[in-house]
Amino acid sequence: MAGFINKTSVIEAATIYLGGKLVGNDYKVSLPDVVPVTADVGGLMGNMNIPLLNTLESMEMTITKIGIDKYAPRLCSPGKKDLMIKWVQDEIDKTGDVKPVGCKILVGCLSKAYMPAADLEVGSATEFDCPYEVFNYKLYVGGTLVFHVNRMTGVLKAWNGKKLVDHSAKFSKLL
Repeated sequence: MAGFINKTSVIEAATIYLGGKLVGNDYKVSLPDVVPVTADVGGLMGNMNIPLLNTLESMEMTITKIGIDKYAPRLCSPGKKDLMIKWVQDEIDKTGDVKPVGCKILVGCLSKAYMPAADLEVGSATEFDCPYEVFNYKLYVGGTLVFHVNRMTGVLKAWNGKKLVDHSAKFSKLL
């Protein structure tokens, strides 16, 4: 029989901080895809797309905000943003016990829309998306850093199940 891995369940709460100040509760956040650019290499029974270690596609994160308030312009204004997004998710162990686990991301990003479009409709909540171009992204689960990418410094680190592995170190030392 295979071993048991604790199951991550629902997110119970979330907060968003901008420059260390609380600007939102329980917003929807779409974390960025971190996807390498690929290059076609021939001669491998045809062409094969090889992921490039040091070149990434655009990393976009979106915060979906409900309602227009004084925090909307702060989230979307021009310039660099340092965001911290924290959430609590439930984890279920093999005995059925449920415990809360704290997670957070630290994001360095640039606003891609200075005031996104919103639909105003009587009887409905106003909702709009704040898109960001991410250049620094750190993900913590239960207090452990499990992923870090920094486009400005060329850092790419990922958790391998036991430790954080610096995948950029081998590449960087050759330059």
